[in-house]
Amino acid sequence: RILVSKTFILSKFYFCAQFFKLQKKTIKEIESLIYKFIWNNKKEVISRGTLILPYEKGGLNAFNIEAKIKTIIIQQIIYILKRGDSYFYNFTYYWLKFEIKKINGFSLLNFNNIPFNEKKTEYYEEMANILKEMLAYDEQVYKKRSMYNSKNTYITLRRKFETKPKCENGYDEQYWKQIYLDVNNKKIHSDLRSLNYKILLESLNLQLKCYQGKCNLCKKKKPLNIYS
Repeated sequence: RILVSKTFILSKFYFCAQFFKLQKKTIKEIESLIYKFIWNNKKEVISRGTLILPYEKGGLNAFNIEAKIKTIIIQQIIYILKRGDSYFYNFTYYWLKFEIKKINGFSLLNFNNIPFNEKKTEYYEEMANILKEMLAYDEQVYKKRSMYNSKNTYITLRRKFETKPKCENGYDEQYWKQIYLDVNNKKIHSDLRSLNYKILLESLNLQLKCYQGKCNLCKKKKPLNIYS
């Protein structure tokens, strides 16, 4: 369901985000609707902050819409800056003139010839705010632009939304990366992968799977040792 959401729903949503500002209320409503679809209108037993983590960190590589939209806008800014003093982008500089000047390693040769309008449109105002947030993470974002591709930018902006899986509490010495990869091994049947993942993240009531001494999954008469 996560993959279906990314492919058929969010791809269209992200396309729209390239052209106009999306209100936070709208983003939250859409994210809530999609997660209802993912959980089949049932209670969310695993936090979204955990689900957005990659597989090797205990998540399911889900999505955070706010971080993704910010990534799209940052990539637009980097794309514009790569083209330096092209007059084609003077309209963007017209709104973001002083914000762009703050970026270390970037110089605009015709800076003084470009007018500036303090009353930004909503979209450019949002772009300026996101640019400030990115510069707070790394002032050298333009010098390191080859490193800040779409994937790495999203990872950077996603951090504040991440939640460490609660199963790691008290087991810092465990090699969790390998444990998570084993649980999500594609060679295992998807139903069993799902069950193992829910058990590992302590989100499953084991009495639902083991009833009257018989496992509903493997049909054995005696309960399984779930941690073996």
